Amino acid sequence: MRVLLDTCALIHIVKDPHRLSHHAHALVNDPASEVFLSVATIPELSCLASIKRIDFAPHWKIWYRRVIDAYGWNLIDIDTRVAEEAWSLPEDFHRDPTDRILVATARVHRLLLITTDRRILDYPHVDSTN
Repeated sequence: MRVLLDTCALIHIVKDPHRLSHHAHALVNDPASEVFLSVATIPELSCLASIKRIDFAPHWKIWYRRVIDAYGWNLIDIDTRVAEEAWSLPEDFHRDPTDRILVATARVHRLLLITTDRRILDYPHVDSTN
């Protein structure tokens, strides 16, 4: 399975694993799965650290790079196709730019999006799970 972690899923897997379903953990830990992160998670991690909602000791950037190296996850850049898709999503979807980019990334790259965000889980035009 090819899966994309949103920012909250990334944080939960590393810092608070019980917040994600057994199904999500099984997907992420399955050796046959390919796990991806969008670079759109970078500004979200920075914002969470700057408002002190989460402690990413020693620094969010070091934490992020260590996690990616430790888990061997893949990064996906925001390219033209993803950017165009993010602002061309079908039907009504909320305006949060990061969520739009994550949904578009999942759609363009045909990934299952792992998230705890109810707005994404309820959006019928992306494959998602929690």
